[in-house]
Amino acid sequence: MSNKNFAREFFRIYDRKVSCGEIVFKNLGMPQNDFTMLCTTEGHVPPAEVIETLCVTMKLSEDEKAIFRSFIVEEDEE
Repeated sequence: MSNKNFAREFFRIYDRKVSCGEIVFKNLGMPQNDFTMLCTTEGHVPPAEVIETLCVTMKLSEDEKAIFRSFIVEEDEE
């Protein structure tokens, strides 16, 4: 996804779900450090385990899960 970044996709969904009361940060299961890195470090992508947790705790649709998972880098690709 060369023209997109994880933070942009995360905050697009996160802001919508928080504003309607569907989710709250404290229930995301996302380490504070990863959240801070999304806000301050361009190109930061949380570890695969965090992304998988977010897929559940953010109550993502299948399409949204696919977007998040597209940022997971397999170990042999690094």
